[in-house]
Amino acid sequence: MIGFVVEGPTDKAFIMGICNKLGLRCKRPRIMRGNKPKKARAMAENLHNAGAEKVIVLKDMRSSPGLLRQMERSIRNTAELVVVKPMIEAWLLADPEAVEKVLGHKPRIRNPEECENPVDELDRTAMRCGRRYLKSPKLVRRIVEEMDLEGARERCSSLDLFLRKLAS
Repeated sequence: MIGFVVEGPTDKAFIMGICNKLGLRCKRPRIMRGNKPKKARAMAENLHNAGAEKVIVLKDMRSSPGLLRQMERSIRNTAELVVVKPMIEAWLLADPEAVEKVLGHKPRIRNPEECENPVDELDRTAMRCGRRYLKSPKLVRRIVEEMDLEGARERCSSLDLFLRKLAS
C-alpha cells in the first residue's frame, strides 16, 4: 500500500484518480496545507504506522529551492520527494486530448512543464466553450480518467519520475 502527502485538494484528486486508473492500493492522500517539512515528515510517519509500505510527498516546483532541500532532508528516512514541475495541473496539460474530452477544447501549449501558470491555461481552455476550471477536484479526476499516461509521461519528466516511483 502506498501513502501520499500532497499540497491541496486538486493534488489529492489527481492521486486518487491515478491510483484508481492503475489499480493501486493507496491510502487516502494527506493534505499538508503549508510548507512545513516537519509536518510532512510526521504525516509520512503516520502513513507508515497506518500500513503504508511506501510514502511519496508531492511538492510544487514553485516552492523555494531552499524549502525543497529542507523538505528532502526532513523526509529522507520516511518518504520520497517528487517535485512537480511546476504544479499538478501541468501533468493534466500533458494530455491535451484528455483535457479536450473533459473541457471541450485542447489546450494551446507545447511544453506543460514550462507553462508559467497551468491553472490559468486550463481555465483559458475551459472558457473557450463557456466553462471554467477553478481547481476543481471533480474535473481533475475526470481528466485523469481520460489520460493516456504513457503519452503524458513523455511530455512531463516530473510525471515520468512520479510514475516510476509508483512502480518501484
